[in-house]
Amino acid sequence: MVDVVEDVVLRVKGRNYRFEKVKHEVCKNCGERIFDLETSRMFDEKILSRRKSRAA
Repeated sequence: MVDVVEDVVLRVKGRNYRFEKVKHEVCKNCGERIFDLETSRMFDEKILSRRKSRAA
């Protein structure tokens, strides 16, 4: 595993969500990404708030 800071695109229900300069770990062998709890919560907050605003 190596620490990196890079842009991340998450695909949720057919929509792409782009996050810039996200600190996380990446496996050098398989490319799996590991996000810490704080980052995961930030993803949830931003994605859920965007989805709610589109539904209104």
